[in-house]
Amino acid sequence: MSELHETAFKPERAILIGMIFPYSIKEETPLDEIGQLAKTAGAEVLIGITQKMILPKKATFFGKGKIQEIKEKVEELKPDVIICDNELSPSQSRNLEKILECRIIDRSELIIDIFVNHASTKQSQLQVQLAQMKYTMPRLKRMWTHLSRIQGGIGMKGPGETQLETDKQIINKKIHEIQQKLNQISERKEREIETRDDNFNISLIGYTNSGKSTILKAFTGLDTYIADKLFATLDTTTRKVQLEQDLEVYLTDTVGFVRDLPHHLVASFKATLLEAMHAKLLLHIVDASDPKPQNQIMAVNLVLKEMKFSKIPTILVFNKIDLVEDIQTIEKLKERYPEAIFISATDLNNFEFFKNEIIKQATANRKVENIKVHAGAGKIIVLIDTKTKILDKSYDGEYINYKLECEKSIFEQICSRNIEYEKKL
Repeated sequence: MSELHETAFKPERAILIGMIFPYSIKEETPLDEIGQLAKTAGAEVLIGITQKMILPKKATFFGKGKIQEIKEKVEELKPDVIICDNELSPSQSRNLEKILECRIIDRSELIIDIFVNHASTKQSQLQVQLAQMKYTMPRLKRMWTHLSRIQGGIGMKGPGETQLETDKQIINKKIHEIQQKLNQISERKEREIETRDDNFNISLIGYTNSGKSTILKAFTGLDTYIADKLFATLDTTTRKVQLEQDLEVYLTDTVGFVRDLPHHLVASFKATLLEAMHAKLLLHIVDASDPKPQNQIMAVNLVLKEMKFSKIPTILVFNKIDLVEDIQTIEKLKERYPEAIFISATDLNNFEFFKNEIIKQATANRKVENIKVHAGAGKIIVLIDTKTKILDKSYDGEYINYKLECEKSIFEQICSRNIEYEKKL
Protein backbone atom coordinates (compact mmCIF):
# COMPACT_ATOMS: atom_id res chain seq x y z
CA MET A 1 0.00 0.00 0.00
CA SER A 2 1.34 3.42 -0.88
CA GLU A 3 1.65 6.20 1.70
CA LEU A 4 -0.74 9.12 1.84
CA HIS A 5 0.42 11.76 -0.63
CA GLU A 6 2.39 14.73 0.63
CA THR A 7 0.66 18.01 -0.15
CA ALA A 8 3.90 19.46 -1.54
CA PHE A 9 3.68 23.23 -1.80
CA LYS A 10 5.92 24.37 -4.66
CA PRO A 11 6.60 28.06 -5.25
CA GLU A 12 3.29 29.28 -6.64
CA ARG A 13 1.59 32.61 -7.31
CA ALA A 14 -1.12 33.12 -4.71
CA ILE A 15 -4.07 35.38 -3.95
CA LEU A 16 -4.85 35.70 -0.24
CA ILE A 17 -8.46 35.91 0.96
CA GLY A 18 -9.83 36.23 4.46
CA MET A 19 -13.03 36.81 6.43
CA ILE A 20 -12.97 39.25 9.36
CA PHE A 21 -15.59 38.62 12.03
CA PRO A 22 -16.61 40.96 14.88
CA TYR A 23 -14.87 38.62 17.35
CA SER A 24 -11.64 38.42 15.29
CA ILE A 25 -8.44 39.81 16.82
CA LYS A 26 -8.21 43.42 15.65
CA GLU A 27 -5.32 43.92 13.22
CA GLU A 28 -4.47 46.86 10.95
CA THR A 29 -3.24 44.48 8.26
CA PRO A 30 -5.25 41.27 8.90
CA LEU A 31 -3.64 39.21 6.11
CA ASP A 32 -0.04 39.86 7.22
CA GLU A 33 0.35 36.57 9.08
CA ILE A 34 -1.20 34.38 6.38
CA GLY A 35 1.12 36.22 3.97
CA GLN A 36 4.13 35.25 6.09
CA LEU A 37 2.86 31.67 6.26
CA ALA A 38 2.42 31.62 2.49
CA LYS A 39 5.97 32.91 1.94
CA THR A 40 7.33 30.33 4.41
CA ALA A 41 5.59 27.69 2.28
CA GLY A 42 7.25 29.13 -0.82
CA ALA A 43 4.42 31.13 -2.37
CA GLU A 44 4.59 34.48 -4.12
CA VAL A 45 1.77 36.65 -2.79
CA LEU A 46 0.01 38.67 -5.50
CA ILE A 47 -2.79 40.45 -3.61
CA GLY A 48 -4.96 40.19 -0.50
CA ILE A 49 -8.76 40.49 -0.36
CA THR A 50 -10.84 40.61 2.85
CA GLN A 51 -14.51 40.74 3.73
CA LYS A 52 -16.22 41.73 7.00
CA MET A 53 -19.26 39.67 7.99
CA ILE A 54 -21.07 38.62 11.16
CA LEU A 55 -21.49 35.02 9.95
CA PRO A 56 -20.03 33.18 6.94
CA LYS A 57 -22.25 31.91 4.14
CA LYS A 58 -22.97 28.20 4.63
CA ALA A 59 -22.29 27.17 1.03
CA THR A 60 -19.44 29.44 -0.03
CA PHE A 61 -18.16 31.10 3.20
CA PHE A 62 -17.88 34.46 1.38
CA GLY A 63 -20.75 36.57 0.06
CA LYS A 64 -21.73 36.69 -3.64
CA GLY A 65 -20.36 40.19 -4.23
CA LYS A 66 -16.99 39.38 -2.67
CA ILE A 67 -16.74 36.11 -4.62
CA GLN A 68 -17.33 38.09 -7.83
CA GLU A 69 -14.53 40.49 -6.82
CA ILE A 70 -12.18 37.53 -6.17
CA LYS A 71 -13.17 35.93 -9.50
CA GLU A 72 -12.29 39.13 -11.37
CA LYS A 73 -8.84 39.18 -9.72
CA VAL A 74 -8.36 35.49 -10.58
CA GLU A 75 -9.11 36.23 -14.25
CA GLU A 76 -6.78 39.23 -14.19
CA LEU A 77 -3.81 37.81 -12.25
CA LYS A 78 -4.17 34.09 -13.12
CA PRO A 79 -2.86 32.74 -9.77
CA ASP A 80 -1.89 29.10 -9.22
CA VAL A 81 -3.69 28.96 -5.90
CA ILE A 82 -6.01 30.93 -3.60
CA ILE A 83 -5.09 30.80 0.10
CA CYS A 84 -7.88 31.41 2.60
CA ASP A 85 -6.97 32.73 6.08
CA ASN A 86 -9.92 30.85 7.58
CA GLU A 87 -10.74 27.18 7.95
CA LEU A 88 -13.17 26.05 5.25
CA SER A 89 -15.47 23.06 5.32
CA PRO A 90 -14.96 20.46 2.57
CA SER A 91 -18.14 21.57 0.81
CA GLN A 92 -17.17 25.28 0.99
CA SER A 93 -13.79 24.46 -0.59
CA ARG A 94 -15.46 22.46 -3.37
CA ASN A 95 -18.00 25.18 -4.09
CA LEU A 96 -15.39 27.97 -4.16
CA GLU A 97 -13.08 25.98 -6.44
CA LYS A 98 -15.98 25.35 -8.83
CA ILE A 99 -17.00 29.04 -8.96
CA LEU A 100 -13.49 30.54 -9.05
CA GLU A 101 -11.96 27.80 -11.21
CA CYS A 102 -8.83 27.87 -9.08
CA ARG A 103 -7.36 25.61 -6.42
CA ILE A 104 -8.21 26.63 -2.82
CA ILE A 105 -6.01 26.02 0.23
CA ASP A 106 -7.33 27.02 3.65
CA ARG A 107 -5.32 28.05 6.74
CA SER A 108 -5.14 24.52 8.19
CA GLU A 109 -3.89 22.96 4.97
CA LEU A 110 -1.25 25.67 4.54
CA ILE A 111 0.08 25.18 8.09
CA ILE A 112 0.17 21.39 7.59
CA ASP A 113 2.14 21.89 4.34
CA ILE A 114 4.70 23.98 6.24
CA PHE A 115 4.90 21.36 8.98
CA VAL A 116 5.50 18.63 6.38
CA ASN A 117 8.55 20.53 5.09
CA HIS A 118 9.96 21.32 8.56
CA ALA A 119 9.44 17.98 10.35
CA SER A 120 12.91 16.47 10.84
CA THR A 121 12.53 13.77 13.52
CA LYS A 122 10.49 10.56 13.45
CA GLN A 123 8.18 11.96 16.12
CA SER A 124 7.40 15.24 14.35
CA GLN A 125 7.00 13.44 11.02
CA LEU A 126 4.45 11.08 12.57
CA GLN A 127 2.66 13.98 14.24
CA VAL A 128 2.42 15.88 10.95
CA GLN A 129 1.25 12.75 9.14
CA LEU A 130 -1.47 12.25 11.77
CA ALA A 131 -2.69 15.84 11.43
CA GLN A 132 -2.57 15.54 7.65
CA MET A 133 -4.73 12.42 7.66
CA LYS A 134 -7.26 13.85 10.10
CA TYR A 135 -7.55 16.89 7.84
CA THR A 136 -7.82 14.75 4.68
CA MET A 137 -10.51 12.34 5.92
CA PRO A 138 -13.57 14.61 5.49
CA ARG A 139 -12.12 16.01 2.24
CA LEU A 140 -11.64 12.78 0.30
CA LYS A 141 -14.36 13.58 -2.22
CA ARG A 142 -12.58 16.80 -3.13
CA MET A 143 -8.98 15.58 -2.98
CA TRP A 144 -9.66 12.08 -4.38
CA THR A 145 -6.42 10.48 -3.35
CA HIS A 146 -6.19 6.92 -4.68
CA LEU A 147 -4.42 5.00 -1.96
CA SER A 148 -4.94 1.55 -3.49
CA ARG A 149 -6.38 0.14 -6.67
CA ILE A 150 -9.36 -2.22 -6.55
CA GLN A 151 -11.10 -4.28 -9.22
CA GLY A 152 -14.85 -3.87 -9.77
CA GLY A 153 -16.85 -7.05 -9.56
CA ILE A 154 -20.35 -8.47 -9.72
CA GLY A 155 -22.55 -7.17 -6.95
CA MET A 156 -20.11 -4.39 -5.98
CA LYS A 157 -21.07 -0.74 -5.71
CA GLY A 158 -19.99 1.80 -8.31
CA PRO A 159 -16.18 2.12 -8.47
CA GLY A 160 -16.17 5.73 -7.19
CA GLU A 161 -18.24 4.96 -4.11
CA THR A 162 -16.29 1.79 -3.38
CA GLN A 163 -12.95 3.62 -3.82
CA LEU A 164 -14.06 6.34 -1.40
CA GLU A 165 -15.00 3.78 1.26
CA THR A 166 -11.72 1.95 0.71
CA ASP A 167 -9.73 5.19 1.05
CA LYS A 168 -11.54 5.98 4.32
CA GLN A 169 -10.82 2.51 5.70
CA ILE A 170 -7.14 2.78 4.75
CA ILE A 171 -6.79 6.23 6.33
CA ASN A 172 -8.60 5.12 9.51
CA LYS A 173 -6.24 2.17 9.77
CA LYS A 174 -3.20 4.42 9.22
CA ILE A 175 -4.46 6.93 11.82
CA HIS A 176 -4.74 4.10 14.34
CA GLU A 177 -1.23 2.81 13.51
CA ILE A 178 0.35 6.28 13.75
CA GLN A 179 -1.48 7.02 17.01
CA GLN A 180 -0.11 3.78 18.50
CA LYS A 181 3.44 4.70 17.45
CA LEU A 182 3.04 8.21 18.90
CA ASN A 183 1.69 6.76 22.15
CA GLN A 184 4.81 4.59 22.40
CA ILE A 185 7.02 7.65 21.77
CA SER A 186 5.03 9.64 24.36
CA GLU A 187 5.43 6.91 26.97
CA ARG A 188 9.17 6.69 26.30
CA LYS A 189 9.47 10.49 26.40
CA GLU A 190 7.42 10.62 29.62
CA ARG A 191 9.83 8.18 31.29
CA GLU A 192 12.80 10.20 30.02
CA ILE A 193 11.30 13.46 31.33
CA GLU A 194 10.44 11.87 34.70
CA THR A 195 14.13 11.12 35.23
CA ARG A 196 14.63 14.91 35.19
CA ASP A 197 11.72 15.71 37.52
CA ASP A 198 14.09 16.39 40.40
CA ASN A 199 15.77 19.10 38.33
CA PHE A 200 14.40 22.55 37.62
CA ASN A 201 12.89 22.22 34.14
CA ILE A 202 12.19 25.39 32.14
CA SER A 203 10.30 25.55 28.84
CA LEU A 204 10.53 28.32 26.26
CA ILE A 205 7.08 28.88 24.82
CA GLY A 206 5.70 31.56 22.56
CA TYR A 207 4.56 32.66 19.15
CA THR A 208 6.41 31.24 16.19
CA ASN A 209 9.51 33.27 15.21
CA SER A 210 9.59 35.13 18.54
CA GLY A 211 13.24 34.17 19.11
CA LYS A 212 12.99 31.14 21.41
CA SER A 213 15.79 29.22 19.67
CA THR A 214 18.06 32.30 19.79
CA ILE A 215 17.50 32.55 23.55
CA LEU A 216 18.33 28.85 23.97
CA LYS A 217 21.56 29.42 22.04
CA ALA A 218 22.38 32.52 24.15
CA PHE A 219 22.11 30.47 27.35
CA THR A 220 23.97 27.39 26.13
CA GLY A 221 26.35 28.70 23.47
CA LEU A 222 25.44 25.60 21.46
CA ASP A 223 24.23 25.66 17.87
CA THR A 224 20.51 25.17 17.31
CA TYR A 225 18.60 25.72 14.07
CA ILE A 226 17.61 29.39 13.81
CA ALA A 227 15.82 30.97 10.86
CA ASP A 228 13.69 34.03 10.25
CA LYS A 229 10.74 31.84 9.32
CA LEU A 230 7.47 30.76 10.90
CA PHE A 231 7.73 27.26 12.41
CA ALA A 232 11.50 26.93 11.93
CA THR A 233 11.43 24.69 15.05
CA LEU A 234 9.01 21.74 15.18
CA ASP A 235 10.89 19.49 17.59
CA THR A 236 11.73 20.12 21.22
CA THR A 237 15.39 20.66 22.07
CA THR A 238 16.50 20.32 25.70
CA ARG A 239 19.84 21.57 26.99
CA LYS A 240 21.45 21.55 30.42
CA VAL A 241 22.28 25.10 31.57
CA GLN A 242 24.59 26.06 34.44
CA LEU A 243 23.07 29.26 35.83
CA GLU A 244 25.38 29.34 38.86
CA GLN A 245 28.17 27.11 40.11
CA ASP A 246 25.68 25.06 42.13
CA LEU A 247 22.51 25.66 40.11
CA GLU A 248 21.81 23.53 37.06
CA VAL A 249 18.55 23.71 35.08
CA TYR A 250 17.17 22.09 31.95
CA LEU A 251 16.02 24.52 29.25
CA THR A 252 13.68 23.32 26.48
CA ASP A 253 12.78 25.02 23.20
CA THR A 254 9.28 24.07 21.97
CA VAL A 255 7.22 24.41 18.78
CA GLY A 256 5.89 27.92 18.23
CA PHE A 257 2.21 28.83 18.20
CA VAL A 258 0.08 30.94 15.87
CA ARG A 259 -3.43 32.29 16.26
CA ASP A 260 -6.19 29.87 15.22
CA LEU A 261 -3.77 26.92 15.30
CA PRO A 262 -5.90 24.02 13.98
CA HIS A 263 -7.16 21.82 16.81
CA HIS A 264 -6.00 18.62 15.12
CA LEU A 265 -2.47 20.08 15.01
CA VAL A 266 -2.55 20.97 18.71
CA ALA A 267 -3.72 17.42 19.48
CA SER A 268 -1.14 15.84 17.16
CA PHE A 269 1.70 17.79 18.80
CA LYS A 270 0.70 16.92 22.37
CA ALA A 271 3.69 14.56 22.63
CA THR A 272 6.04 17.37 21.61
CA LEU A 273 4.57 19.63 24.29
CA LEU A 274 5.08 17.01 27.04
CA GLU A 275 8.27 18.86 27.99
CA ALA A 276 6.27 22.00 28.73
CA MET A 277 3.73 20.02 30.77
CA HIS A 278 6.54 18.93 33.13
CA ALA A 279 8.13 22.37 33.38
CA LYS A 280 8.43 24.16 36.72
CA LEU A 281 8.74 27.48 34.91
CA LEU A 282 7.54 28.74 31.51
CA LEU A 283 9.35 31.56 29.72
CA HIS A 284 6.70 33.10 27.46
CA ILE A 285 8.72 34.77 24.69
CA VAL A 286 7.10 37.64 22.74
CA ASP A 287 8.43 39.49 19.69
CA ALA A 288 8.57 43.11 20.93
CA SER A 289 9.05 44.35 17.35
CA ASP A 290 5.69 42.93 16.24
CA PRO A 291 3.14 45.73 15.59
CA LYS A 292 0.58 43.99 17.86
CA PRO A 293 2.45 41.84 20.40
CA GLN A 294 -0.67 41.60 22.56
CA ASN A 295 -2.24 39.47 19.81
CA GLN A 296 0.68 37.03 20.09
CA ILE A 297 0.21 36.88 23.86
CA MET A 298 -3.53 36.20 23.53
CA ALA A 299 -2.98 33.44 20.94
CA VAL A 300 -0.36 31.67 23.08
CA ASN A 301 -2.44 31.99 26.27
CA LEU A 302 -5.41 30.38 24.50
CA VAL A 303 -3.30 27.34 23.55
CA LEU A 304 -1.81 27.16 27.07
CA LYS A 305 -5.31 27.16 28.52
CA GLU A 306 -6.39 24.45 26.09
CA MET A 307 -3.35 22.34 27.03
CA LYS A 308 -3.96 23.05 30.76
CA PHE A 309 -0.56 24.74 31.26
CA SER A 310 -2.03 27.93 32.75
CA LYS A 311 -1.16 26.96 36.35
CA ILE A 312 2.60 26.71 35.70
CA PRO A 313 4.54 29.82 36.90
CA THR A 314 5.34 32.00 33.87
CA ILE A 315 7.72 34.89 33.13
CA LEU A 316 6.66 37.12 30.22
CA VAL A 317 9.73 38.04 28.15
CA PHE A 318 9.71 40.64 25.37
CA ASN A 319 12.54 39.75 22.99
CA LYS A 320 14.00 41.63 19.95
CA ILE A 321 13.89 45.05 21.65
CA ASP A 322 16.88 46.01 19.47
CA LEU A 323 14.51 45.92 16.46
CA VAL A 324 12.07 48.40 18.00
CA GLU A 325 12.89 51.85 16.60
CA ASP A 326 10.45 53.90 18.69
CA ILE A 327 11.44 53.92 22.40
CA GLN A 328 7.86 54.94 23.26
CA THR A 329 6.68 51.52 22.06
CA ILE A 330 8.83 49.82 24.70
CA GLU A 331 7.69 52.28 27.39
CA LYS A 332 4.02 51.56 26.59
CA LEU A 333 4.64 47.82 26.77
CA LYS A 334 6.36 48.26 30.15
CA GLU A 335 3.33 50.17 31.42
CA ARG A 336 0.94 47.51 30.17
CA TYR A 337 3.06 44.55 31.33
CA PRO A 338 4.93 45.79 34.45
CA GLU A 339 6.08 42.28 35.46
CA ALA A 340 7.60 41.51 32.05
CA ILE A 341 11.32 41.40 31.20
CA PHE A 342 12.71 43.15 28.10
CA ILE A 343 15.74 41.68 26.34
CA SER A 344 17.59 41.26 23.07
CA ALA A 345 18.84 37.69 22.68
CA THR A 346 21.26 38.69 19.91
CA ASP A 347 23.20 41.43 21.69
CA LEU A 348 22.39 40.26 25.25
CA ASN A 349 20.98 43.60 26.47
CA ASN A 350 19.54 43.11 29.98
CA PHE A 351 20.42 39.41 29.76
CA GLU A 352 22.06 39.32 33.19
CA PHE A 353 18.88 40.70 34.78
CA PHE A 354 16.86 38.08 32.86
CA LYS A 355 19.17 35.32 34.10
CA ASN A 356 18.88 36.56 37.71
CA GLU A 357 15.08 36.50 37.51
CA ILE A 358 15.23 32.86 36.41
CA ILE A 359 17.61 32.09 39.29
CA LYS A 360 15.11 33.67 41.72
CA GLN A 361 12.36 31.40 40.41
CA ALA A 362 14.61 28.32 40.39
CA THR A 363 15.67 28.86 44.01
CA ALA A 364 12.33 30.13 45.40
CA ASN A 365 11.30 26.70 46.72
CA ARG A 366 14.70 25.74 48.09
CA LYS A 367 15.00 24.94 51.79
CA VAL A 368 17.99 24.95 54.13
CA GLU A 369 18.43 21.54 55.79
CA ASN A 370 21.00 19.73 57.97
CA ILE A 371 22.02 16.09 57.52
CA LYS A 372 24.75 13.72 58.71
CA VAL A 373 26.08 11.32 56.05
CA HIS A 374 28.57 8.46 56.40
CA ALA A 375 31.86 9.26 54.61
CA GLY A 376 31.63 5.91 52.78
CA ALA A 377 28.25 6.72 51.22
CA GLY A 378 29.76 7.75 47.88
CA LYS A 379 26.55 7.88 45.85
CA ILE A 380 24.80 10.07 48.43
CA ILE A 381 27.81 12.42 48.56
CA VAL A 382 27.78 12.71 44.74
CA LEU A 383 24.04 13.51 44.89
CA ILE A 384 24.72 16.22 47.48
CA ASP A 385 27.61 17.66 45.45
CA THR A 386 25.65 17.79 42.18
CA LYS A 387 22.09 18.60 43.26
CA THR A 388 22.48 20.90 46.29
CA LYS A 389 24.16 24.08 47.40
CA ILE A 390 26.51 23.21 50.30
CA LEU A 391 26.38 26.04 52.84
CA ASP A 392 28.54 24.34 55.47
CA LYS A 393 30.46 21.08 55.77
CA SER A 394 32.31 19.58 58.74
CA TYR A 395 33.77 16.17 59.60
CA ASP A 396 32.81 14.15 62.69
CA GLY A 397 34.77 10.89 62.74
CA GLU A 398 33.34 8.65 60.00
CA TYR A 399 30.55 11.12 59.27
CA ILE A 400 30.18 14.40 57.38
CA ASN A 401 27.82 17.07 58.67
CA TYR A 402 26.17 19.06 55.90
CA LYS A 403 24.16 22.24 55.87
CA LEU A 404 22.40 22.24 52.48
CA GLU A 405 20.15 24.36 50.35
CA CYS A 406 18.06 22.35 47.91
CA GLU A 407 14.61 21.46 46.62
CA LYS A 408 12.39 19.55 49.03
CA SER A 409 12.20 16.57 46.65
CA ILE A 410 16.02 16.37 46.45
CA PHE A 411 16.37 16.45 50.24
CA GLU A 412 13.76 13.69 50.59
CA GLN A 413 15.74 11.62 48.10
CA ILE A 414 18.98 12.18 50.07
CA CYS A 415 17.26 11.24 53.35
CA SER A 416 15.71 8.10 51.86
CA ARG A 417 19.06 6.90 50.48
CA ASN A 418 20.79 7.79 53.75
CA ILE A 419 18.35 5.69 55.79
CA GLU A 420 18.89 2.73 53.45
CA TYR A 421 22.67 3.13 53.71
CA GLU A 422 22.57 3.29 57.53
CA LYS A 423 20.59 0.03 57.65
CA LYS A 424 23.42 -1.72 55.82
CA LEU A 425 26.13 -0.56 58.26
